[in-house]
Amino acid sequence: MEDPGKKGEFLAPREKDVEFTFRSPHAKKVSSPGEFDYWEAPSLPMEKNRKEFGKRGIHFAPDRKTPGNDG
Repeated sequence: MEDPGKKGEFLAPREKDVEFTFRSPHAKKVSSPGEFDYWEAPSLPMEKNRKEFGKRGIHFAPDRKTPGNDG
């Protein structure tokens, strides 16, 4: 894919890991929806630890359309 700001240079698509963290002692459910899953809230639920919701890692393939769940 060509970067319009850099003539003659090309940027290769790359994979990317993104980590979401949410802290709320009163939340009952938390999900990580986004454009990558058509904003379907229950698709990537976060698990609650003792006091708060923890982290959710999302791995994005180079096309950025379909993430893989890395835990």
